[in-house]
Amino acid sequence: DFHPDVWIADGAKSSIDPAVLASVAAPAPKTDRWPSHEADLVFVWDNAAAENVIPGDSPRPCRVEARGHAKFERFFDMDCKDGAFSSEAGPAVSAACRASGELTLEAAITPARVPQSGPARIITLATNVNSRNFTLSQDRDTLVLELHTRSEKSAHRTVFRLGKLTAGRQLHLVLAVANGKVLCCLDGKEQPLETTYPGDFHAWTDGTLVFGEDVTGKSNWEGRLEA
Repeated sequence: DFHPDVWIADGAKSSIDPAVLASVAAPAPKTDRWPSHEADLVFVWDNAAAENVIPGDSPRPCRVEARGHAKFERFFDMDCKDGAFSSEAGPAVSAACRASGELTLEAAITPARVPQSGPARIITLATNVNSRNFTLSQDRDTLVLELHTRSEKSAHRTVFRLGKLTAGRQLHLVLAVANGKVLCCLDGKEQPLETTYPGDFHAWTDGTLVFGEDVTGKSNWEGRLEA
């Protein structure tokens, strides 16, 4: 090539005007850390390629185990079709909620199809069908939270209809549950919820944390999940 587009010389023949270097802005600090707050975390799972560790003096890894035909997708998220994922963090989550009276949940949810019935269980914390703590489900085209609480003499089951789901579209969910109220944000927008719940979480049992179906292995949800 007698007319090259680029010439590369050795160090003795190359130079950069100091004024050019002085004009280069320093990179902005990265602020999109997830999760944004690490205090009081009990379980964190980004994807199968992430560290998924709760930091601290004694860092705690968080793991999920596939069962049935569940698998990790090419972006390392959970594909729950015809199977589920379970975590050993269930007792720790239950204990923390009993002690604080609060539950905070964040997840990226992508349903494979709409409608789904059952309701199809997306996230469940339960011991068995007669002892549930909470369930996040898809009921046809609607995202639903089922919360089990107890007051002094009675057990209560309260259902919150959180918003609509679209097949193949990821939905970012943030839930904060405390003092009889549920705050729900979908894709950054707060959803008006007039329903309140009685009682508290003091009777929650040390259940199993399951992603993609009920604790019994039924009511499978078809979709992808990051929690």
